[in-house]
Amino acid sequence: MDILTFIRERAGDYDCPVCRDPLVDCDLKLLRQDGRTYTVQVGCARCHVTFVVVLQLRGELPSRPAAEDAIEPTEPAAPPISADELLDVHEALRDFEGSFAELLARDPSRIA
Repeated sequence: MDILTFIRERAGDYDCPVCRDPLVDCDLKLLRQDGRTYTVQVGCARCHVTFVVVLQLRGELPSRPAAEDAIEPTEPAAPPISADELLDVHEALRDFEGSFAELLARDPSRIA
């Protein structure tokens, strides 16, 4: 199973950060793959907002189960990022000047 199929099958378990509708039928575009880390552009089918997610797999992608062996969906490990959390990140980074590497090297408590 490829990563976009894997994400698409689970997208309905997550809500759009803007309109809060489930991300069923969302547009997906693989932007980058670095080993087990995937950068994916997600577009909401309802409000058309586009955002980027970075996913890191702990294990292998599962093979597609037969219809009679379908696996029940489980709760995500962590809740989706809320719109308020995204705004907090935006506000914290709004005035930051520097490279991404410099940002990652900083003490997180000094970003805000």
